Amino acid sequence: MLRIETNNEILEGEVGSVDDKGLRLELEKVRDIRRNFTYNTPQTLFYNQMIDIQIIPKKGSDDTKVNSEKIGTGDSSKAKCERHPTKAQKSMKPNSNGAAVDSVLDTNRAGLKLLHTRLPDAIHISQDDQKYQNALVDINHQSMVGVLIVPRLAGGNRKATILVVATSKNVYIFDMPTNGNSFCDFASTMESEWPRKALHNGHKQLENLKQFKLGGVFDTFVAYCLTTGKKTPETFEEIAQEILNLPPTYFESEESPQRDQHHLTQEWRSAIAKKALLQLKLAEHLLHEHMLMQFYRQCDEYSHTFSNDDDAFEVEQLLATKKAGFERIKLNDDWKTKLDPTFYFKSK
Repeated sequence: MLRIETNNEILEGEVGSVDDKGLRLELEKVRDIRRNFTYNTPQTLFYNQMIDIQIIPKKGSDDTKVNSEKIGTGDSSKAKCERHPTKAQKSMKPNSNGAAVDSVLDTNRAGLKLLHTRLPDAIHISQDDQKYQNALVDINHQSMVGVLIVPRLAGGNRKATILVVATSKNVYIFDMPTNGNSFCDFASTMESEWPRKALHNGHKQLENLKQFKLGGVFDTFVAYCLTTGKKTPETFEEIAQEILNLPPTYFESEESPQRDQHHLTQEWRSAIAKKALLQLKLAEHLLHEHMLMQFYRQCDEYSHTFSNDDDAFEVEQLLATKKAGFERIKLNDDWKTKLDPTFYFKSK
C-alpha cells in the first residue's frame, strides 16, 4: 500500500503497475483520504504530481521490511521495500514496482519535497522595496544559497540579467538593472564570501554577470569532479539526476527561457526557481554526503566512544586521562588531503 500526497489529494492504494523509466505509478483500489472519496477506477500519478509518499503496511501484515515512517521527517533509512531486479521499460507493466518506488523514496530522502511545495512562492523583485529588504535579510542569514544567472533581452534590446537566489526558506528572482545603485546592498552581499553561492559551471554563468564579482562560489561541477574522479562535460541536469537519483522525466516539463521576454510568465518563473532550489540541494548533498562523509563518520565514532554497557568506573578513569576516544580519530585518513592538500593549522 502507498499513501501519496499531491497538491489536492492524499491518495491511498495498491501499486498496480509502474513505468520505471518515466516514474509513473498506477494505483488500484484508490481512496482520497482528504475527501473521503473512493475511486472506481485505477489512478495514474506522474512524478511531478507527487509531493510526499509513504509505504503503508497492510493490516495484519508481519512484513518487517516495510515501514510506514514518513519520508523526510524521520530516519529515512528505516523506510524500506523489498527490491526486485527490473529493467526500465517505456510501457506500463505489472509486478515491477520495487525499483520505481525506491526511486521515489530516495528522491524524497534528498529533501526535494521542498521543490514542489515552495515553487509557487517564488518572489519577483525588480525595485528597492520591502520585498527587496526582506530578501536581503533572509539571504544574509544563510550559510549557503543556490544561485542561477540567466541572461535575457528586455524592452528595446537592453541587456538585462536575471539572478535567482534560493535560500532555505524562499526563492527570489531579481531583475537586475544594467546601471545605477539601486541594488548596491544586494551586490555587496553577492560579492562577499558569505553566504556561499552554489552554482554550476560558474565560468559560463558569470560571463553573463558584469555588474559585480560573485564571491564565495561553491561550484557543483567542480565538487562533482573532485568527489567522483570524473572530468567529463555532464550538464547540470545529468549530474543532478545521478547524484540525487532523479528520474529522467524530472526536467521534461520545464519551459525553456526566452531571452526576448519582457514580462516573466509564471511557468518561466517556476522553471528557473525550481532549478535554483535544486542547485542548492545538489550543493548541500555533495558537501555533506560526499565531501565530508569521512569527517562525519569519524565524528560519529568519536561521539560514541562509550556505550551504555561500559563499566561506569572504567569510563570515569578513561575520561580522566583526557585522551579517551583519541584512537577513533584517524589522522592518516586521506579525507583532509582530498579536500585541501595545502591545509595547515594556524594557531592564534
